[in-house]
Amino acid sequence: MKGNDMLIWRGLGILVVLIPFLFGLLVQFLVDKIWDVGTFAAHPTIAATILLISGAIIFFLGRHVNRRIPPSDGNPFGREKGDDQHSLFLIPMEYWSVLLALVAISDLKRAFS
Repeated sequence: MKGNDMLIWRGLGILVVLIPFLFGLLVQFLVDKIWDVGTFAAHPTIAATILLISGAIIFFLGRHVNRRIPPSDGNPFGREKGDDQHSLFLIPMEYWSVLLALVAISDLKRAFS
């Protein structure tokens, strides 16, 4: 790595961006196909639900891939927390779910006020 390179994601950290984006595209396509075009845009609760579900997926996926593995007979060294960390902007994947939940709650609050 050169001195002027910027680390944006490490490991599977890019999924923090891809999961909500691709899930949102899929749901928008399905909602607009099943009901009328524009239904997705007219109901902000759908986008908030997408963010909440994506946040849950990212949380459990991040907890799984960033877990500690204790030493065992087959793997005498194990893996310490921080080895091969999966992160986005140096923040571990599972913590991004909190931000997604806050944005979803903000959208719901704005939709119902």
